[in-house]
Amino acid sequence: LGIRGVINYRNDTGFINNPVLGTSNINDFDSVSGRVVALYEPNDDLAVRLMAFVGEDDIGENNAVAPPPVAADDLISNSPIDGESKDDFELYTGKVDYDFGPIEVSSITGLFKRDSRTEFLCGTCAAFGLFLPAPIA
Repeated sequence: LGIRGVINYRNDTGFINNPVLGTSNINDFDSVSGRVVALYEPNDDLAVRLMAFVGEDDIGENNAVAPPPVAADDLISNSPIDGESKDDFELYTGKVDYDFGPIEVSSITGLFKRDSRTEFLCGTCAAFGLFLPAPIA
């Protein structure tokens, strides 16, 4: 019997500000995920492998920024609403191999579940130009 596990964490603070809402670093990114794999081989004929991989990504505001001229270190968003993006997933797999001598049989199955959502305002996409971005001073 063998078991292996991995945990991943990532945090990016962001660099785009939104003066309309008074918020900073709106394009931050947080990610947490983990994977566990178990292998069971009670004899030379049978192998059972099970795996679970789950994760959650929280992405701040959309990365769309006001048009140039804007210095690269002074990128801003003029969105009048606060948006967010979220991506959660789960992946489970199982594989069984059995050696009958003249033939080997394998069975593989899996389940993937995902919940992904993005909310943001696209000023140039809004109907009738009601939400055009504010000009940069």
